Amino acid sequence: MAKPKYEKIAETLKKEIKKGIFAPNTKLPKTADLAKIFNVSYVTMTNAIQLLNSQGYVNTIQGSGIFVNPPSAAPDSRDIYWLAPIEGDLYSRCFRTAQDAFDEANCRLIPGLSPDRLRDIALVNPAKAEKILQDYCSNPLIIEGTRHFPFSLLKKVNPSGRNVYFLLHAECRQDDFPEAVSLIPDFRQAGLLAAEKLHRQKAERLFILSYENISEKELALANNPPFTYEKLILDGMNDYAAKNNLPPVEIFRNHDDYISDFEKLAPFFNTPCGFMTIGDSRAHTLYRYCRKNNIAIGKTWHAVGMGKTEWCDIMEPHLDSISLEEIPLVRQLANEILNNNHSKYILWQTKL
Repeated sequence: MAKPKYEKIAETLKKEIKKGIFAPNTKLPKTADLAKIFNVSYVTMTNAIQLLNSQGYVNTIQGSGIFVNPPSAAPDSRDIYWLAPIEGDLYSRCFRTAQDAFDEANCRLIPGLSPDRLRDIALVNPAKAEKILQDYCSNPLIIEGTRHFPFSLLKKVNPSGRNVYFLLHAECRQDDFPEAVSLIPDFRQAGLLAAEKLHRQKAERLFILSYENISEKELALANNPPFTYEKLILDGMNDYAAKNNLPPVEIFRNHDDYISDFEKLAPFFNTPCGFMTIGDSRAHTLYRYCRKNNIAIGKTWHAVGMGKTEWCDIMEPHLDSISLEEIPLVRQLANEILNNNHSKYILWQTKL
C-alpha cells in the first residue's frame, strides 16, 4: 500500500536534516512555502511537520517558526510494547502491520505478555503482575483490553492511562483512564448489522453464541468491567429485535469447540433461528453441530460470524461475517502513537 504524501515528505526532510542540509537549530521555511516547494496542500505539509515534531526532528514554536532539533534530540529508536496476542492469523497480521509502521519511524515494537498470560500471573501473584505493568508503562503501551485484562492493576500503576493505547477492546469504564487512546470497533453496530441480516433471512429467534463466564476473582481483577463487547453486541441486537417485534435475544455460551454444549438448542431444531457468533471459530462449531444433526445452515438456521480470518474462510467459505476492519484500525493506532496523541476514544465502524 502506497505511503501517504505527508509521510514521504517527512522522510525526505528527515534525510536532509541528517545530511546537514538543514543544520541543527536553524529555521525551516514556513509551512506554506514548504507546501509550494513540495507541490502539496497546506494540510498535507502540516501533517508532515507534525510527524517530524512527534519523532523529535523539529520543534514548532508558535509565532516563531519550525526549528531543527540538535541530533541528540532526534531519537535513534523508541520502544513500544504490545500486550496483545500475536499468534493466529488475525493478530499476526495486526502485529506485522504495526511493526511495519513503526519500523518506518525508527521505532521498535516489542511483544510483551499476552493479556491472558498477564491475567494468569495476576491471579497467583498480583505484586509480580503489577511490577510487570509498571515496567511496561515506561514506554507507549498497546493493550488488547478484554475482560481478561487486569485493569485494576493497570489503574494502580498508571491511573491516568497516559501512553496507553487500547486496541480492539477496552472493556473498562471510559473514564477509568482519561488520558488513554482507545480505538474500538462499534460492537453495538455489529450487533445491529447481524440482527438485520439474520432477520432478512427469515430468522424468528435470535441468539448470540458467546464465550463462557469468568470467575468472580477474575472479574474483581478486571475491576468488574461493565462494557464487555458481548453486552454491546447484545444491546445492538436487542435494539433491532424490539423495533421489529422479535423476542429478546438470548445468549448461548459454549466452551470453544465443544459441540456437546449445543444440545441445549434441541428444542429449536424446527424453528427458523439466527446466530451471531462472537469469533468465527464458534460459527465453525455451530456448523459441525448442524451437520451432525442434519440441520441445514442457510435454510432453517442462519449464522453471521464476526472477525473473519483466512483460516475460517477456508473452513466455512459461505459464512457471512462482520468485519472489524482490524488492519486499517491498527494503521490508525500507529499514527496516534507516533503523533503522541492522548485522551481520545475512537469508535471504529464495522462492516458486513
